[in-house]
Amino acid sequence: TLCWQPVDGKLILSGWSDGKIRAWGPQSGKLLWTINDAHPLGVSALACTPDSARIVSGGEDGTVRVWRLGRDCQMLEQSMKEHKVSAGGGSGMTVALPGLQQVCSRCMVIMLGSGVHAIHV
Repeated sequence: TLCWQPVDGKLILSGWSDGKIRAWGPQSGKLLWTINDAHPLGVSALACTPDSARIVSGGEDGTVRVWRLGRDCQMLEQSMKEHKVSAGGGSGMTVALPGLQQVCSRCMVIMLGSGVHAIHV
């Protein structure tokens, strides 16, 4: 699964069946960083927040995880057991509204202040 960092476009993010999230430089094609063990059974969905400060990932294990993107590190902020759709099901994440991430056709991640909540719709 892929997503583009919306604010400055300096990253292309990819989620893999090996459970890793990788960030690539769009002009150079160079691997910039990797989040190892993002999801133990593979990454099935991925999206950037509108401000590019976080990414939200969905895993084959049913988890939704929120990662804060720092200059030198990527830190897990929250993990929730809510994601239900497999990668083969066309479950890519898309940004619906500022602060709101559509994880799949039936799951939304809402970011309110410092709180993050996953809900089924």
